[in-house]
Amino acid sequence: MRTYRQWLDYRELELIPIQQPEPERKHLRVLSVLKGIANSLLAALNAESQLRIWQTTDRYGHLWWNIYDPITRQSIQLPSEQEVRIWIDESYSRRRALTNPNLRSYWFSHLRG
Repeated sequence: MRTYRQWLDYRELELIPIQQPEPERKHLRVLSVLKGIANSLLAALNAESQLRIWQTTDRYGHLWWNIYDPITRQSIQLPSEQEVRIWIDESYSRRRALTNPNLRSYWFSHLRG
């Protein structure tokens, strides 16, 4: 009869995998699935919060930049890329304010009026 140490040495030499008890493996599978769901949800939420920017041309041939902010639900159309950059910088300030409970009510009242 082998000792436990001999069994460990034999298992290592013969490359016998360490088998986990069945409940623990099920737990790991469930945990892996939940982790995947959480990652997918975070990716979807992040995509929903990103600014949407696209270009259009009016009937006179003028190029316009369109921006939509899903967090503030604000849309704007600007004539130049420089103005878009300024608006984006200001947008991030507004977004930071929305995450601060003390400033949130101010920004919502400001956006409405």
